[in-house]
Amino acid sequence: MVAIIGAGHHTYTKEQEEMFLKKFSLINKKYFLFIGHISNKKNIIRILRAYNILEKEYQKEYKIVLAGQLAYGSNE
Repeated sequence: MVAIIGAGHHTYTKEQEEMFLKKFSLINKKYFLFIGHISNKKNIIRILRAYNILEKEYQKEYKIVLAGQLAYGSNE
């Protein structure tokens, strides 16, 4: 079971989790996960830059997943 905690709290069943992972081709994959509003305040550019400096070997092994609503300033 996956619990996402933010402004509210929502719990997902194992079936819902598996459906999400399948939809985004993440089953049996390793990934870094960011959950939050996609906005300048969250400094996502820095997250992407940090991921970009990983050795290419790690980039093949680990995907990056950004999950959240687009917020003001997210058009960059």
